[in-house]
Amino acid sequence: MNKIKFYINIIDIIVCFIRIYLYFCIINEDDMNEVKKRLPLQCPSCDAPLKVGRLFCEECNTEVCGNFELPLLARLSEKEQQFVLDFVKSSGSLKDMAKNIGVSYPTVRNMLDDIIDKLTKMDM
Repeated sequence: MNKIKFYINIIDIIVCFIRIYLYFCIINEDDMNEVKKRLPLQCPSCDAPLKVGRLFCEECNTEVCGNFELPLLARLSEKEQQFVLDFVKSSGSLKDMAKNIGVSYPTVRNMLDDIIDKLTKMDM
């Protein structure tokens, strides 16, 4: 039963990550020449994890202020986030992923296990 809850949590996390990814990757024509900004995860001064403090709506100027945790998937490195995206795009087929990125199946499995371990530690 705990494994089922764990996998449901992983699926929830993946869905959350996809929403964040889509939010940060949508580029309109006016922004095509701008450099894509990445969400910083660590404090540039002391290397501590950053938290979200302010969100706002450009449409109606509503602001929400507070101390919010970043979603787990947003705390992964860019390379790890890309791996999760590729995993979802391949419908969870590690065999397809191995073929697409040109590495062996055990290598892809180890990469997935590393991300699962990291997510599990962050969620504690």
